[in-house]
Amino acid sequence: MSRQARRVACALRTRGIEAETTVGICLPPSLDLLTCLLGVIEAGGAFVPIDQNWPAQRREAVLTASRVRLLISNEGFKASDAHPALLVTTPAELSAECSAGMSCPTSDAGLLAILFTSGTTARPKGVLLTSGGVTAQILKILQKCPYQDGDVNLLHRSFASVGFFREWLGPLFSGATLIVVPENEAKDPASLLSLATRHHVTQMSATPAMWDAVLDYVDRHPAEWASLRIGRVGADQVEDRLLSRWRQTFPGARLWNCYGCTECTSACTHDATGSGTVSDIDAAREGLPGNEGLHILDHRLRPVPAGRSGEIYLGGRGIARGYLESAANTALRFVPSPVAGEQGQRLLRTGDVGVLHSRHVLIIGRRDNRVKVRGFRVELEEIEAVLKAQPGVHDAAVVARSDKRNQTELVGFVVPTESALPPTSTTLRRALLDIMAEYQVPAHFSIIDALPRTALGKLDRASLSATSASEVPSVEADWSLSPFEISMKDIWCDVLRVKHVAAQDSFFDIGGNSIAAMQMLCKVCDMFGVTLSFACIFDYPTLRDFARVAYNAVATKEA
Repeated sequence: MSRQARRVACALRTRGIEAETTVGICLPPSLDLLTCLLGVIEAGGAFVPIDQNWPAQRREAVLTASRVRLLISNEGFKASDAHPALLVTTPAELSAECSAGMSCPTSDAGLLAILFTSGTTARPKGVLLTSGGVTAQILKILQKCPYQDGDVNLLHRSFASVGFFREWLGPLFSGATLIVVPENEAKDPASLLSLATRHHVTQMSATPAMWDAVLDYVDRHPAEWASLRIGRVGADQVEDRLLSRWRQTFPGARLWNCYGCTECTSACTHDATGSGTVSDIDAAREGLPGNEGLHILDHRLRPVPAGRSGEIYLGGRGIARGYLESAANTALRFVPSPVAGEQGQRLLRTGDVGVLHSRHVLIIGRRDNRVKVRGFRVELEEIEAVLKAQPGVHDAAVVARSDKRNQTELVGFVVPTESALPPTSTTLRRALLDIMAEYQVPAHFSIIDALPRTALGKLDRASLSATSASEVPSVEADWSLSPFEISMKDIWCDVLRVKHVAAQDSFFDIGGNSIAAMQMLCKVCDMFGVTLSFACIFDYPTLRDFARVAYNAVATKEA
């Protein structure tokens, strides 16, 4: 792979790629993807990950903002009219251009990648990661959680997320085996479990929601995954219930709880559960051991004493350069360190509010309207801006709530225009999916007469969060359901927290997502004793079609 990457680097250099030049990469998880990422680094350029599953408008926004000169993608990818000068090539074309490889030295301050996250406007926000910052952070992580001889890591996360760096570069730095999960299996816990047992996977990272779903499947197939040595969980708060389940299912494995963000190049600090005692579980839930790069400061940037709350600031060499073409946001979030011994260094304002408890930090809230949904960072204002631009919408707001598994879901409140019929949830959801990533789209929509306001005229999010959300109907109710369809409807209503589902309702049009699909399939297995594939709900998304497939599976089993 290294030789192939250097041939890619040679071809990129002949095409004018050099330091600070951006190269877009839009490829599925594969050896070609890893080779091209390394090739861009070897050429001295900076890569811009573009997820193939992003809506077209988001891909266009990222290409425009990052000023990509060259895009590496599959056969058949066409540049849009908005980017007539964009050069598009394939991994095979680059590899064939140079028979000899090359590698260009890069400075620690050199730009390595631009990763895009949710922004407060309707456009994604680019984070500038440096070569030295990424390298320092990966080495720091490997010191805390090293790979051993024979370790096998399962790589299933999107390469557009910052956690991908740890899962990709960590094994390569250490000589461990890396299993790249195909795109169609990355969100399927049954497929992940099958790959993990077949390849004797010893390490894997996942969000709390994904671990929860994986544990559901492991519980139904006990003793299959005996090789797991270390699990890593991050990108969202870890609940006691998940940790207790982990200990029961994997009593011999360690669970690392990771905390960090894109601006600090993946996880900045870690904590591990030990023998599963109450104190160990509490430590993992709170999540942050004492760390030289983590500080809790007040509004004047002074350290707060133990037991007092303050904002969490992160430091160290892994801190990003700043935000792409946003000097004001960079100055606001990246501040000179006031800590003794850190003169000349910068700290990142995370927006998380924490309290020092013993040698751990308990995160108790946010200073802004940013939330985490299934491990992804979401700015509520970005979703609201897109909602307000939809036909028939006069005003809109989005709040985050916890579902019955204590996982975060989004609820959209819409004030319709007086001269138009209220938009349906299906219309709103499909419009947002054309612009935003799936995890940014609210699970539920509710029509209200007016948004609650404070005495100063600002949106009263606290009152809105307490408002009962009555789901906007997607289609007219269908009372012609069969007994089996009614049983399936009850499962869907329970998982999606909706009151009604019609025969032609699509699972994903009424609030479903990949995590909800996993939960629904597990309930189907429990009720009917059949295991349906993860792809089944995508191939047959309506209630009637999915119920027919499930009924046939039950009939085949009983026969």
